Amino acid sequence: MKSSSLKYNARLNLILIAIVVISLSMLLPLSGCTRSRDSGSTVTGRAMEYPFGNMPFLRVLVQGETGSRFQITGSDGGYSMFHVPVGLYTITFAYMGVEIYSQDLVIDENEMSYLVDMPEYQQGPIPLTINVTDESDDSGIPGASIWFFYENGSVAHGVSDEDGTIAMINLSEGIASVVTVKRGYEVSRIDGFEIGFETDPELNVVMSPLPESAISAIVGTVVDENDLPLDDAYVGVYPEMTEPSIFAVADAEVLTADGEYTIDNLPAGAYEVLCTKSGYLPKTMTIFVSDTGPLLLDFKLTSEEDAWQMSKLPQSVE
Repeated sequence: MKSSSLKYNARLNLILIAIVVISLSMLLPLSGCTRSRDSGSTVTGRAMEYPFGNMPFLRVLVQGETGSRFQITGSDGGYSMFHVPVGLYTITFAYMGVEIYSQDLVIDENEMSYLVDMPEYQQGPIPLTINVTDESDDSGIPGASIWFFYENGSVAHGVSDEDGTIAMINLSEGIASVVTVKRGYEVSRIDGFEIGFETDPELNVVMSPLPESAISAIVGTVVDENDLPLDDAYVGVYPEMTEPSIFAVADAEVLTADGEYTIDNLPAGAYEVLCTKSGYLPKTMTIFVSDTGPLLLDFKLTSEEDAWQMSKLPQSVE
């Protein structure tokens, strides 16, 4: 009887141990599940314009209850933001200080990909000729870029010819902000421009040249944490004491394969400079540009994935 009792007690102890182990396993997180609970999701998409297709250097802002994220579209018009936490957001697209499109975004799962594209432009029947002239001598300005940012978020784009003329033949009816940009000139912006069959078939845009005596430049390179050059990055110049955002006007150049960039025709003065690339954390610097020569300004960017992995490392307690 004693031997039978010992066997019964041993079995009972094993059962109790098993129950404790199972209970603890339910309370403690599995190592493989830790990442899925707090890794967030990816927000990606593309910005397009008519008739050139991809729209680079568009500002994209994801803002919500857990904070905000800022990114710039690349030369292919694409953007990506990684590890965006679960929550309710508003995503906004803007260019040259003009808010183009905005919509709500709900991220309700981790490790998912959420696609948010700009609305596609629908060609219309409205012709419009734009004459871009220099305020100082009334001459035509060649190579000026003009954008029609419609209220529905679609975009039409044209470039002036050697006479400063742009012939748009497939504009849609609607209300648009008209933004004209040319290096060496102040940006021209016309808000609330109505496009329709009753619209004057010609639009005259007069641009003011920047003072030549105050023109300078910024040159430099952009590399990653391993000092390898990064191409297709964005370098923007913003007025001093202005937080770089989608609502600030900036100048930028597509970087070459060796990571070099140049921003010229820049008036002397103090600025905030933003450098970013899709998949990397943005970096800003405060600078002063003089008219004595180009300013050398290099950037080293950290990838979002590396930064996220570093944030998950245990913190030392002093």
